[in-house]
Amino acid sequence: MKNAILKIYLSNFKLKHIFMEILSVIFLISVVIFLFTPGEIETSPSGWNNKISFTPAGQNVTGYSALSKGNLIALAYEAEEKGVLSLFVKISLNSGKFFFNPVKISDANLQQRKKEYKMNPYITVSDNGKFFLVWQDFDEITFEPKIYYAFSDDYGANWSGPDEFNITAGVQFLPKIIYDGKNRLHVFYHVYEKDAFYLYHIYETGGKGVFSLPERLVKLTGTQLRGAFFPAIANSGNEMYIIWQGKGLNRGSLSDDLFFMHSSDYGKNFSKSVKITTSPKNDASPGIFLFNSKIYCTYLNDETGNWEIFLTESDDNGRTWSEQPVKIFETNLNSYDPVMSSDSRGNPVFFWYNIEDGKNKIFSRKILLGEGERKFSEIQNISQNKTDATAPSVMTFENNITCLWLESGSIKAKSSDTYAAPPEVFSSTHPFEKWSKNSIAYINWKKPADESGIAGYATIINRDPNFNPTVQNYESNIFSTRSGSLDDGINYFHIRTIDNAGNFSRTVHYPLMVSSTPLQMPLITSDTHKEGEKTNSRNVTLRWTQADEIRVKGFRYSLSLNSLSNPDKFISGKEISFDQLADGRYFFQIQGVDKTNTYGRTATYEIVIGDVPDVGSDFYEKIAKAKDDIPVKSGKPVFFKPEIPEFEIALVNPVPLKKPEVKIRINIKNADKLKGVSITGIKTGLNSDVIIHDKLPEIENPEFTINDLSEGTNSISVSLRYQYSSRGKIIEKWTETATASVEYKLPDKSTPLENFEKKLLPELAASKYAAVAVILLLLVAWFNSFNRKSLFYLKSFFTRTVLSLKLIVSNLI
Repeated sequence: MKNAILKIYLSNFKLKHIFMEILSVIFLISVVIFLFTPGEIETSPSGWNNKISFTPAGQNVTGYSALSKGNLIALAYEAEEKGVLSLFVKISLNSGKFFFNPVKISDANLQQRKKEYKMNPYITVSDNGKFFLVWQDFDEITFEPKIYYAFSDDYGANWSGPDEFNITAGVQFLPKIIYDGKNRLHVFYHVYEKDAFYLYHIYETGGKGVFSLPERLVKLTGTQLRGAFFPAIANSGNEMYIIWQGKGLNRGSLSDDLFFMHSSDYGKNFSKSVKITTSPKNDASPGIFLFNSKIYCTYLNDETGNWEIFLTESDDNGRTWSEQPVKIFETNLNSYDPVMSSDSRGNPVFFWYNIEDGKNKIFSRKILLGEGERKFSEIQNISQNKTDATAPSVMTFENNITCLWLESGSIKAKSSDTYAAPPEVFSSTHPFEKWSKNSIAYINWKKPADESGIAGYATIINRDPNFNPTVQNYESNIFSTRSGSLDDGINYFHIRTIDNAGNFSRTVHYPLMVSSTPLQMPLITSDTHKEGEKTNSRNVTLRWTQADEIRVKGFRYSLSLNSLSNPDKFISGKEISFDQLADGRYFFQIQGVDKTNTYGRTATYEIVIGDVPDVGSDFYEKIAKAKDDIPVKSGKPVFFKPEIPEFEIALVNPVPLKKPEVKIRINIKNADKLKGVSITGIKTGLNSDVIIHDKLPEIENPEFTINDLSEGTNSISVSLRYQYSSRGKIIEKWTETATASVEYKLPDKSTPLENFEKKLLPELAASKYAAVAVILLLLVAWFNSFNRKSLFYLKSFFTRTVLSLKLIVSNLI
C-alpha cells in the first residue's frame, strides 16, 4: 500500500526541505479536519429517462464546452451570476458519478458589453490528465477580441492564469484546441485581417508556453474563397484531421462548401485542402468523428430551402468520400447543430435540434449497421421540454452515451447505456454442438443484466448461420420457446437482447442440429466394374456419394459372395478397393450412418468376376427376399483405437488483455506418440460461436487469434480433428473438447489519480481505521521524499488529497 501511494503521488510531489515537511504535517492536520467537515459533492443519477442539470441554480448559462476521456468529464461554461458574466469549469473524475463544485476561471473583461458577445469556451485534456481551457474576451485597451487560456496540472484542483496568447495581431476569436498523440497542445483560431476570415494554427514546441509561430492553414489569396470558418478537428495516433467551412464564389454566387485536410506528422504539416461536398447550395456546420478506421462528417445543407442534416464518410483516410451522402433527417423545418457519436457496437448516433410545436427541441436518431442495408431507428425527442433546448453536444464513457444541451439558462443532460449483453442460450433437446433425433426443439435462455433494463428479445429460426433478427417478438419475462418441425440438417436459433435504451446485443447463433429421418441410399459407381457385367479384372474399386452429407458420420458396408449380408464394417471415406478377388458373383452393400448413430437405407451393387454362370430372375427374387429377411442390427461400429491426440490451451497474450482478442496456442502433449495419426482440422469456439479451421499452419503447435471477446468472462473451446488408417480404410474423428476461460475488461483509461481513488483509497475506506491508515501512510511517504517541487504543487497535492478523501467518506456515508 505504501509503495503504491509513493509511486502515484511522490513521483510528482516530492519536497525540498525539512521546513516543507513540517508544513506538510500542518496541512495533514487540516486534511483531517476538512475530511470530517460536511461539504457539497454533487451526485448525478443515470438512466435514459432521467434528465439532470449540470449547473447550479442562480447561474444563467449562455455557452459551454464538454468533453469526456476515460473516466474524466469536464464542463467549461460561461454564465451570468449576480449580474457578472464569468467562466467556470466543473469536473468529474469517475464518469459523472460525482462532480466537484464549479471553479471560477475568469470574469469577462468588459462587463458592460457582456450582452454583445460570448466567451466561447473550449476545453480539452491530455492523456496524462492536464486540462487546458481557451476562450475569447475583449481586450480592455483595444476593445478587440483576444484569445485567453488557463490550465490545470492537478486534475482541476488549481488553475493557472488567465493569460493571453501572444500570437497574431488583429481580431482573434472562436478558438479550438486538441492534444495530439504525443500530448502536445494544438490551438486553432480565427483571425479577421485584410477583409477576410483566416484559420490559424499553433502548437507546443517545447516547455510550457512555448509555441510554434502562427501559421495560416488556408491560403485564400488567388482563390475564389472569401473566408475559412468553423473547423472540426479529430486525431488518432500521428494522424490529425480537419474539416472546415469555406465561403466562396460558386457559379457566380457566394455559397459555402466543406473542405478536408490532414496531417500525418502529429499536426506539424497539413495537406492541401480538398473540397468534399458538391451541392450547388450551402454546406455548413461540419462535425467530425472517427470510428473503426472511418472518418465521418456530419453537416447541414439547404438545397431544399431548409437546413437538413447529412452524413458523408471516408474509409481511405480522406482520399475519397461518399458519392451520395446520407440524409439523416428530412423535414420542412430547419435543423441545427448536428453532433455525432457511436454506441458500443459502432452504430452512429446523431443529435440535433429543430423547432417542433413552436419550441426548440433536442432529437436523436441511430443508424443500424451490419444488417445489409442501413436502417434508421425511430427519431426520439430527447429533451421533451416545454422551453427551448439548443446547442446539443455528446459525451461517451464506459457503456454510456450522454447528450447535453442548453435549456432555461442551465446545462441539461440525459444518459443512455449503449450496450446490451447477449443472453445465454441452452436446450434440453438439442445440446450445443450435439446432433439430435428430435425435430422439435425446446430452447431456453437466461436474462442478462442491463443498466436500463431488458425490453425483450428478437428471435428467429432459419438456415442462415449469420442472420441478425431486428424485430422484437418476445417480452422481457419470456425465457423459452418451442420450434416448429425442423428439417434435417443444421438450423439456427438467432436471438438478440433489446434493452430499454433501444440497444441491440450481438446475435447469438445457436445451432439446432437435427437428424430425425434415416439417410437416403448412397449412389454407388465404379470405373473398374460396371454393375452386373462380367469382367476378368480381380481388383475392384468402388465409389459412392451420399445426399445430406452434413448429417453423415460414416458408412457401414459388407461384401459377400452369391448372397447378401448385413453391413457390419465401418468406413469414413467414400471409396474402397478389394484386391485379388476370386471368380464369382459378389454383392457390395453400404448404408450411411448419421451423427446420431442411426443407420440409413442400404444400397446394393453387383460385381461379376470371371466366367460364372448366368442367373435368371428367380435368383434375384430370392436375393431380394433374403435381403428383406436380413435382420438390422443396432449398435455402434467397432473402431480401431489409435493414440488419441492430447493437448492443452495456452494463452499467448499477456494479461490483462488490452484488446477484445486473445491469441491461443494449442500445445500437443503427446506428439511423439501419434504414429500413423494426423491432425486434419481444428475447431475453436468463443462462447457459443464456433469456427472450423481446415487449413492448418505448418507448425507443430498452431496458434489462433480469437476475436470479439465480450466484456467479462469468455469461454474458449478447442477440439482437434484427427484421422488414421485401419484395415485399409481412412477413419476420421474429433477429440473431446478442451476449454479455457479468459477475462476481458474494457481498456482502463483512468488517470493515476483515478486509479488511486478506485483501487487504493476504497481499500483503506473498508477499514474502520481508514483515517488513521491514510495519515500514517502519507506521513511515511512525506518523510521519505527527497526531490524538488514548488509550493504551488504542494498546494495542488493537498487540495486534490482533500477532495479525494472527501470522496471516500461520501461513498461510505
